[in-house]
Amino acid sequence: SKKRQARLYLAVKENDHPCGAQVMGNDPNEIVPAAKCLVGFGFDLIDLNFACPVPKVLSRGRGGALMRDVPRALEIAARVRNALPPRIPLSIKLRKSYDDSPEAVDLLFELLEGLLEIGVDAVTLHGRTVRERYTGTADWHVVSQAAELVHAHGGVILGSGDLFSAETVLARIRESGVDGAAIARGAIGNPWIFRDIAALYDGRPLPPPPSIDEQREVIREHWRLSEELYGFRRA
Repeated sequence: SKKRQARLYLAVKENDHPCGAQVMGNDPNEIVPAAKCLVGFGFDLIDLNFACPVPKVLSRGRGGALMRDVPRALEIAARVRNALPPRIPLSIKLRKSYDDSPEAVDLLFELLEGLLEIGVDAVTLHGRTVRERYTGTADWHVVSQAAELVHAHGGVILGSGDLFSAETVLARIRESGVDGAAIARGAIGNPWIFRDIAALYDGRPLPPPPSIDEQREVIREHWRLSEELYGFRRA
């Protein structure tokens, strides 16, 4: 049933902590109660998505559309921050701008300033414009510039974009000055990237690629979780 699936989607198990939930929309009257509801379900962090480049999302003024509507974006962030308990961090997912125009890039820094003044705890910045979606190459120069601003306000920033290997992740963190990285497409089909990053970060050698047996066990676990969530036919 849909109710059962909703409970599974929102279930936070003991070994999941710390665990965050992302909310997307453009109406603070909907987003605020959704964020409070998610905290009630046990999520430890709320993330607002102001970055999604999917056309059906943009057409409804959501996701990346908020990169060019700074007043609305700041209103949403402020109302969510005020509605959440102080112990719950609020983070924002952004892209470098809506498009490549100089005015759009200026809006990023206007938005960042406003978010940090509101009391947003962290920002994840993807180095592409909303219009670029996933084409071209992520611009880590803008990520580095944003890191300087965020750190000047005592905030935390994660960088994102074209992170497909552990070596690249650590290089981008060092070069840009961000506090960490958000792995997205680089983890699809390769959950071992996190193990590899941890090894290099700790100064250990890069682990060997996963064996066939190890891949099989991960696929089995993925199947088990999918069946639990979606039921046998859809899994």
